[in-house]
Amino acid sequence: MPFFRNLRVYRLNQWPAPDDATLAEQLEAQALKPCGRLEPASIGWTSPYGRDDERLAHTANGCHLLRFGVNERVLPTAVLKEAVAERASAFRERTGSKPNRRQQVTLRDEVMMELLPQAFIKPAHTDCYLDPKGEWLVVDAASAKRADEIATLLRQSIDGTRLTVIDAANRIQTHLTHWLSQGQCPDELAFSDECDLRDDEDARSTVKCRHQDLETQEVRQHIDAGKRVVKLGLCWNERLSFSVSEDFALTRVRPEDILSEQFEDLPADDDLQRMDAEFVFMTLEYRALLNSLETALELDSE
Repeated sequence: MPFFRNLRVYRLNQWPAPDDATLAEQLEAQALKPCGRLEPASIGWTSPYGRDDERLAHTANGCHLLRFGVNERVLPTAVLKEAVAERASAFRERTGSKPNRRQQVTLRDEVMMELLPQAFIKPAHTDCYLDPKGEWLVVDAASAKRADEIATLLRQSIDGTRLTVIDAANRIQTHLTHWLSQGQCPDELAFSDECDLRDDEDARSTVKCRHQDLETQEVRQHIDAGKRVVKLGLCWNERLSFSVSEDFALTRVRPEDILSEQFEDLPADDDLQRMDAEFVFMTLEYRALLNSLETALELDSE
């Protein structure tokens, strides 16, 4: 398994530590099922080992790898638009007037219900893992909405699970802005080459720096003019590069050369052994990274 590339993280405040059999049973109750004829989508847990495997969790070194699955019925926009236009035309011929807004919504709903059973189903999945020792839920998703769907399903699936979102945007902005204005990061961290700045009084006023030396007067002038850093590219211990945002989302996470070389040297006698070794390696690195960031941003006092 490759490294997660986008990290949406939640604090795992309470984890009931079910044994393997109990965990499997509780996940199975929320397993992904086929879409019903009139369902636009279905969600649930599927196997991290692949579509043809029935196991719904991979556990190693105390962490649990899960896979959130979605089956979504997809109607091409052009097809839906044309069918609604035909239905509206028939309405005009029958009544002598154009459908009003409420009637248009009704017509669209009717068309949707008729076409849904014919729509093709698009499967998708998102991986996540629970780290009870580090007290994290980590979701490999760029979308906050998808991550929240997964967190909600996990709460519903595993009795006694308690998760919280890290809500510290102002504190994170303050630290990122201070680091950049001073041209110095805390230990273990270094600037990379990108950042986003936003005006405190006008959210539409933003500056995006890409492939740029951040330790220049040009960048600091934006801070002097009242902008705050809302996203900052960093490198951790010369092992992982990423950008951290004001909502504590990590994007474009990628291993540096030294880490990639260690990753490639992991045992590969068989697929399961390789998956196990890669998962342990990744979760240990990400636990150390997240704990380091939590301390640097003073989120552990939240």
